[in-house]
Amino acid sequence: MHQTRSLVGSLTILTMFGVSVGLAAGFLSDVFARGIQMFNKLLLTPPYLQTGMIGALQLLGVLLTSSVVVGVLQRGKTLGPVDTIEATHCNAGHIDLHAGMRGTLASFIALASGASAGQYGPLVHFGASIGALISRARPFGADMATIGVGCGVSAAIAAAFSAPIAGVIFAHEVLLRHYSLRAFAPITVAAITGHLFGSSLFDADTLAVLHTVEQLPYLSYLALAVLGILSALFAKYFMQLVDFSDRIAERSMLPGWARPVCAALMLWLVALLIPEVLGTGLLPLRQTLAGEFGATDTA
Repeated sequence: MHQTRSLVGSLTILTMFGVSVGLAAGFLSDVFARGIQMFNKLLLTPPYLQTGMIGALQLLGVLLTSSVVVGVLQRGKTLGPVDTIEATHCNAGHIDLHAGMRGTLASFIALASGASAGQYGPLVHFGASIGALISRARPFGADMATIGVGCGVSAAIAAAFSAPIAGVIFAHEVLLRHYSLRAFAPITVAAITGHLFGSSLFDADTLAVLHTVEQLPYLSYLALAVLGILSALFAKYFMQLVDFSDRIAERSMLPGWARPVCAALMLWLVALLIPEVLGTGLLPLRQTLAGEFGATDTA
């Protein structure tokens, strides 16, 4: 009887914890993602952004101003999923909350101003910071820090991308690297809570509507297998290119605040020829799925 009460009490605390993190991380992550989209439409599309030389100078001013602010906030270090994984496995889920919030604010300013990057990395660290903060509350206990990080990440992904299953799998496969009832229950509850709470407050922003195909030709499966291999190779070399760029930046002897400025200048030069590189890439992706872009345009 005592063991049953103890088990029920433990599951109740874990469920309350998952709901709490899901509500907070889900709501704030949804605001983060939708705020970026709002500012992208405001700053990077007509009639707010002019055309011609005036538009080019206006865009340059936006990128340079935001890059200086980002450089000051980041203090030479960019926080992302790698830092979250390190905190989970090496620091028992304890995250530097001040650095995490500075990094989140810097990422928001950069992405809202048109930085050519995705919002997945900042959202992961943002959700992890929220989960780590709530885990410090007295009713839950300090031993919930690692689970809090997983709950925050799963809720952030579930709310921002409307993908609760992806949030749960990512938290277990990438962050925790294991499945256990004590972690699985609150992480699942957090993902579902974040998704439902976010979708109830905001209109669903579906990236694409996929129609059901009853039967694919057999050769299509072979083509999909080849596509998977090519995509994996491309992703591998792209990540190596990013690491190479990081090493060049570290050896450049430039102060931390100046590195985003150089990146903004290079982005501005590319954007003059290919404006689709600005922002998180959601609009070009939608246009590609709708058939408005061909293979050469996407490349």
